[in-house]
Amino acid sequence: MALVVEYDGTDYAGFQWQSSAPTIQSELEKAIGKLTGETVRVGGASRTDAGAHSRGQVVHFDTTSIYDPSVFQSALNHYLPPAVRIQTVAQVPNEFNARRSAARRSYRYSISNRPTKSPLLRRTHHWVREPLDTRAIRLACTSLLGIRDFRQIVTTHPKDQSAVRWVYKWDMIADTADPDGVYIDCEANGFLRHQIRKINAVLVEIGKGRQPIHAMADALAGRFSSNRQIPTLPAHGLCLMSVHYPEFDQMLKTGELPDNWRVIDATGISLGRLARQVAIALLGKDRPTYTPHVISGDHVVVINADNLRVTGRKLTQKMYYRHSGYVGNLKTFMLRDMMAEHPDRVVRLAVKGMLPSTKQGRHLLRRLRVYAGDQHPHEAQVGTET
Repeated sequence: MALVVEYDGTDYAGFQWQSSAPTIQSELEKAIGKLTGETVRVGGASRTDAGAHSRGQVVHFDTTSIYDPSVFQSALNHYLPPAVRIQTVAQVPNEFNARRSAARRSYRYSISNRPTKSPLLRRTHHWVREPLDTRAIRLACTSLLGIRDFRQIVTTHPKDQSAVRWVYKWDMIADTADPDGVYIDCEANGFLRHQIRKINAVLVEIGKGRQPIHAMADALAGRFSSNRQIPTLPAHGLCLMSVHYPEFDQMLKTGELPDNWRVIDATGISLGRLARQVAIALLGKDRPTYTPHVISGDHVVVINADNLRVTGRKLTQKMYYRHSGYVGNLKTFMLRDMMAEHPDRVVRLAVKGMLPSTKQGRHLLRRLRVYAGDQHPHEAQVGTET
């Protein structure tokens, strides 16, 4: 049997069972024992730290009980404390293992970036008083993507075990409904102990301006520009969002592709780099779920198109052509004129050239919205995906 568990870990010493402190695993095992009369051992997909939370922890256990999954869910929620709740119950094959079968795990670190602490967020957000440079944090995050060795970050990791992990996503997002909230999302095939909290500590130092943007890359190489060890952020800001299983996502209802919206600020970004970034987001190539023939990307909203950067002499040398189909009706436009009158068209044409010249490519282009200024009418759809 497999469970998707949501919990507030403030009052618990982590997920894994301990003899001298309350844990999420011990609460689950006690509740299952009360329901089935069996002594079971629960296995979790992630051993969250003391004080960390979860929206999508996945656990498995063996049972001879013949209760229906819906009965399991309601009965276990009856026996569990209010801080722990079962969101999904599914019967899974014997070979399913919550930890070993997992392909990737997603975490979010929440920061309350305001002059004074919020009493309402004290259990779920780490408070940072100094204003954070979100652009610097985003740029620093790019050093973390791909296959990376994190041994220099987590120096206590056993030397006989690999510290190499495949990072699919590490990015900072903003919530339009909470202007003081800063959220750092990461997704990888696995994480080392305290890895997320240490890396995000470096990102916060960069956001405060105490470290340069390249400090993240330096930390990965063991050249962190500080006389002290890499700090560790507190655990209460960390939340396990979801765990994904290629063979069991549909069964556990954890693998649906969300129809997300993403805002990209074009200020200071070169036209080619911006077009590439937008095309990747539309195609979904920055997601581990990318499939060439499936619409798996995001809706993209580009703002400040009139502030994008053009390098070299492209303003006068790059030309756009339009022909009505009649003889002598070929019209020519310089990039400089297009930027002055229709900067949104410049972006759309650049992105169009990077998408497939097929029906799917035309469909993807309809998911792109470009605006010259910093205002757009899609606040309700965008939500927190920025």
